[in-house]
Amino acid sequence: GVPPHEASVRADQETAEVKEVDWDRAALDALVLRTRHPQAMQRRSALQALGDVMSGARVHGDRACIEAFLRVLEEGGETDELVQNAAIGALWKCTLKGDSTVVLPIAEFALRQRGWQSRKTAIEALERISGAADARVVATLVQMLDDKEASVREAVVRALEVIAPERDPVTLNAVAARLQDTSWAVRRGAARTLTMVEPEGERQESVAGKVFGLDDKRWYNNVQGLLMKPLQMPLR
Repeated sequence: GVPPHEASVRADQETAEVKEVDWDRAALDALVLRTRHPQAMQRRSALQALGDVMSGARVHGDRACIEAFLRVLEEGGETDELVQNAAIGALWKCTLKGDSTVVLPIAEFALRQRGWQSRKTAIEALERISGAADARVVATLVQMLDDKEASVREAVVRALEVIAPERDPVTLNAVAARLQDTSWAVRRGAARTLTMVEPEGERQESVAGKVFGLDDKRWYNNVQGLLMKPLQMPLR
């Protein structure tokens, strides 16, 4: 019944008491300050180091540090894409899973970014730290299924495999549409996702046929195991 942030703080305090040491607040504060450095390279290095220190010291969810990362993702703020990606990468390491104060800003960032690499990085972060069936995140991801970049669309279907609620008709229809995607990787990802969120039955059994052009249930049963792990090359 303890909130995740409070539980994390308690765990860090107990660890410090056992070890008779405390994590260095001054070092964290210095790195937070350096995230405002005028040089982009320095800001990026500070964000990466801050994520490493937080992860190593088990200071997950520290608000002062999290706010330093989120400031980079604010609209009209940081413009350097490498710095933005560093902030997202650090959030992967030190954010409490399901923390809506982090997840939602990342989703908004992904939706408005022009650079496809940043959109993809943000979506991968959502896959890792979003709580299951977060409706607002799912809605953002469904909206991004029409992204012009195939690698972004693939990241979206993979994230939906983890986040989307089972039997959600909006998600199912949107992902099913990607079975006709021009990219093999997106079609494969859509098939994997549908096997996870699609209710068992006739429609699910036709997934492989839609992807590979073979509407044969016995063939689908044989290839189902391959759909559940990454495929390096298209099946012939």
